[in-house]
Formats: sequence, structure tokens, C-alpha cells
Amino acid sequence: MDPALYSTRNNGDNATLVQEDRLYKIRPLIDKLAKNFRQHGGLQEHLSIDESMVPYYGKHYAKQYIRGKPTRFGFKNWALCTNEGYMVGFDIYTGKNSSLEKHFGVGGDIVLALLQQTELLQSNFPPIQMEGYGEYDADRGQFPYQISIQHASSGRHNCGGSILNSKWILTAAHYLVPSEPSDWVIQTGTSILSSGGTHHRIARFIIHEDYSINFSIDNDVAVIELEDEIEFSNLAQPIELETELSSDEICAFSTVRQGVCSADSGGPLVANGRQIGVVSWGGVICGSDVYARVSSYVDWINNAINS
Repeated sequence: MDPALYSTRNNGDNATLVQEDRLYKIRPLIDKLAKNFRQHGGLQEHLSIDESMVPYYGKHYAKQYIRGKPTRFGFKNWALCTNEGYMVGFDIYTGKNSSLEKHFGVGGDIVLALLQQTELLQSNFPPIQMEGYGEYDADRGQFPYQISIQHASSGRHNCGGSILNSKWILTAAHYLVPSEPSDWVIQTGTSILSSGGTHHRIARFIIHEDYSINFSIDNDVAVIELEDEIEFSNLAQPIELETELSSDEICAFSTVRQGVCSADSGGPLVANGRQIGVVSWGGVICGSDVYARVSSYVDWINNAINS
């Protein structure tokens, strides 16, 4: 083992440890790694912050479970990255920390903590521009096939989907496993999550039988049957599926910070008025996207909704 690494292993000072820091024994090593990233990476004006999961299936008090991620079990890492993908700051999430969650909520305080870690808030760098991921407001009725799958208890948006017909929705499997139909409601007929549209309860959903929750993102498709029918209008319409493309997945890339991001899973990739993909997963920095190719699953979809 590298002496430098060995010297920082398990040398947390019990006299000064933070009670809520579950990784205090290796905190010096984490701090050393973060310092090395900062020293050798070089900072830029435009930065992105997102979370990633380091896979781990064993037992550990800091292991997390995040529904809907391609990697569901492991250590959650907050990453501050340049627009080229180099990580210049990070922090491993170990549970609720009251010292952070008192100003702007978990997300906002994590952003500030990572920026303070890089000393950007005290530097002479140009003002930091925190950008979104290339999103823009959709016009009313621009995407009438798009729906929102929301938590039944809170109404919070969870993921997306598309209208197949008046009773069926197409989405990704990974956000529905494991859950029950009663956990969700479907919002149709609006481009504003917080208002408008119609909410539908779910009668059942069908997950592709070859989708694996633990180790595979293959066959990441599912269909949802509604209890009542969608009333079509200029704000709610079905989308036609592409049937002539081959292979099981589509990869897409626009520019960094544009494209698929958190809570976009299950939504449609559309070209020439036909749905060609279902959002499956993407990179830590949004913009490199993988979709389940619809044409590979048309027969499965038709059999499922006619079962």
C-alpha cells in the first residue's frame, strides 16, 4: 500500500470527531483525495454538481438505496465537475446532517459546501454561473403525449412516460421496481407539473419479464394501465411508435448539461413524430443519454397491453 494512503487510513481524531460523520475514520483520506483533485484538475468558470452512486452490495452503515437509479445500492457521492467531466470536489453522503440542512435545504447547502471546499467563494475567479441542463419551458400543448408519474402521497414528480392510447402509458421499468400501483398517479394534459391537467389512478403495471433490478439495465421498459380513460384533446394525445429500427438501445449526446437528467426516466425520445426511445439512464453530467429502443419492444408492448 502507498505509505501516503496508509498513513491516512483510520486516523480520525476521536477527540475532534463530528458525531454525525459516519466516515470520520477515513475522513483524512477523503480530504486528501479531494485536495489532490483540486490541485491537479484546474478550476473553470462553468461547473456542474450532481450525484452519482458507487456500487456496493455488502453491508455498511453508509450504504444507500436510491429507487430509480441504474445503480441502486452503494455509496452516494456528490460531485462538483468541470464541463469536461473532471471532478474537482466531492462529498460522500452518509445520511441526514443537521449542520448542512439549515440554510437552503439539502441540495442548496451541498452546492455551497462543495464550492467552499474548492475555495471558489473566496477566490478571484469570475462569478460562478450555475446552469441548468439545457431545459426550457415547453409551449402549452407542444408535447401532448408526455405525462408525469407522480407520488400518490405527495404529488411530487418522479419520472416521465408517454401516452400509448386512452388506457395505457409507456415508461421505464427501473422507476417502478419495487413499488405498487397505488404508490403512483399519472398526470396528463399539462406542461406544468404544479397545476392543470388530469390525474389518473393506476390499475396495474407490467414490467418486462427480463428486466433485472440489481445488475442490468437491459429491457428497461414497462407499460401502465389506467383505471379510467384519458380524454384526448390538444393537450393530451397518444404518440405513434417507431417499428423499423433495430438493436435494443439508443445512445444520444447533444452537449454537456443538455439532455436526459434526474427524473426524466421513462420519457419519450421522439423523431419525425414517432417515439423511437424510452429514457433509461445517462451520465453523471447530464447530456450522454441511453434509451431503450422502442422498435425492439413493439411486439412486447402490444402483447402486454392486450393481455
